[in-house]
Amino acid sequence: MISVDIEFFFATLIACAVCVYLAYEIYWSLIENRSRGDDNRKQTLYCCVRCGKVYTRPRDRDDEKTAPCPNCAFENIRLRF
Repeated sequence: MISVDIEFFFATLIACAVCVYLAYEIYWSLIENRSRGDDNRKQTLYCCVRCGKVYTRPRDRDDEKTAPCPNCAFENIRLRF
């Protein structure tokens, strides 16, 4: 039978647990950062043809392709990139 020192065994076990914990924390922080950006993805960008103002509106529906400008009330189409 293979003889393993008990201190080495527990040190290895603790090192593995710390590595798993750090990997979980890194994964969780990446998920949290990605979910914070969801608010920006729910906005639609518009640029007024008449006055040149760039503005956003919340994206409520997919069929909403125009929105009035807050400065001059001109109906503008959404920007696509």
